Amino acid sequence: MPVQNRIVKVQKRNRALVRFDEARIWKAILRAAESIGGFRQDFLPGINDKIFDAYGAEDKIAEFLADAVVVSPSLMSREDVRDGVALTRKGGTCVLTGMAAQTTRSAKIALQDFILWNKNLVGTVFGSCNPRVDIARLARLYQTGQLQLDEMITKRYRLDDINDAYDDLLSGKLIRGVIDYGLK
Repeated sequence: MPVQNRIVKVQKRNRALVRFDEARIWKAILRAAESIGGFRQDFLPGINDKIFDAYGAEDKIAEFLADAVVVSPSLMSREDVRDGVALTRKGGTCVLTGMAAQTTRSAKIALQDFILWNKNLVGTVFGSCNPRVDIARLARLYQTGQLQLDEMITKRYRLDDINDAYDDLLSGKLIRGVIDYGLK
């Protein structure tokens, strides 16, 4: 029997499991973004000050922090690390999945906050897999129908259409696009 590659339930902040509703998740993300200034700017300078001014107390602010924060820009910056850790709740985990420039040697985080709030900061590349073992295992799962990769592809593009792929990605029409060299 093939394995289903889909989310069925999600865990809320209060640990309750609820049915996954993609439309509801998108609405919550949009409401959250609009509440802090919408999508008019790429970076939100002073966001912590805005939240403190609006809610004043740390216990109220803690309601906005996430159990897990996944930071995945195309190029990781010091600010990305700082902001990801700042958005992580007490005992939560911030996961860095992007690559940093080779000249970036350190990141500045609020160390006292990091230690006292028992936060975890982890990095991962390729899902922290062991390529020598895992790639062969994943290939076997795919060949036996237990890993349904084809169903994860939103659209296939010819190499000549790469600009269309980027446009679709930026406009939100595309989740997982693939450049298929076999397409004519």
